[in-house]
Amino acid sequence: MAAEAEAGWLRESVGVRALDDRLVVAVRGEDARTWLNGQLTNDVKALSSTHAVFGLILTTKGRILADATAHEHAGEVFLDVPRAVWPAVREHL
Repeated sequence: MAAEAEAGWLRESVGVRALDDRLVVAVRGEDARTWLNGQLTNDVKALSSTHAVFGLILTTKGRILADATAHEHAGEVFLDVPRAVWPAVREHL
């Protein structure tokens, strides 16, 4: 499809694009929100199906490990992180 037509759809409607450089992981368990609240620099308690939360994941020394967006869907919590740093984030979490 021509780029001009795609741009028209974005102006008049909605668009979806795959982001190959991002990874979405589920955070599960009864204490998922409480635990995640201690991992991000933003308050995850405000999370809802209509309100995502952006924050940073920090090392124990306070260095930025990754940016992350937490969002909720169907009662589950998901964390969107850069794919390139996922191995380090997974080890840290």
